[in-house]
Amino acid sequence: MEVGQEFFPSRHQEPPLVRIARNHARILDICQELERLADHLPALPDESHHLVIAQRLGATLRRVNAVEEREFLPLLVQVLEPCDVDQCVETLMEEHRQDEAFADEVAEVLLEWAVGERRYDAATVGYMLRGLFDNLRRHIAREHDHLLVPLSRAE
Repeated sequence: MEVGQEFFPSRHQEPPLVRIARNHARILDICQELERLADHLPALPDESHHLVIAQRLGATLRRVNAVEEREFLPLLVQVLEPCDVDQCVETLMEEHRQDEAFADEVAEVLLEWAVGERRYDAATVGYMLRGLFDNLRRHIAREHDHLLVPLSRAE
């Protein structure tokens, strides 16, 4: 499957919590691909899907985050105390922006490696990949445990 494919079904096809959970699962799949890539450095696999991930990583993450911000964050008002909502929304949005910027940086480095430009050694690239997928996994786990679970109970 191409990165970004089927990430963003029509708003009317499934409820927001289902769509967000599906997008989380797909981001976790990308994390697995990034981890496999990190595990095989300094060699880059010739498989085209790794290049597709590098080319579309930042844009995909921005689109997933936009869905969350549009459909998920408004639901938080239902389960969080009013004093907690603003801080929670601010924190989630800041994490989204940081993850997007990091994804763009990782994608740029992967594309450079794919064309033979290697400004960074394999250890540095591996560290970057692991930092990105660890951050994404941690963010998704936090959203799931502290927000999606309480929201699903409220439905």
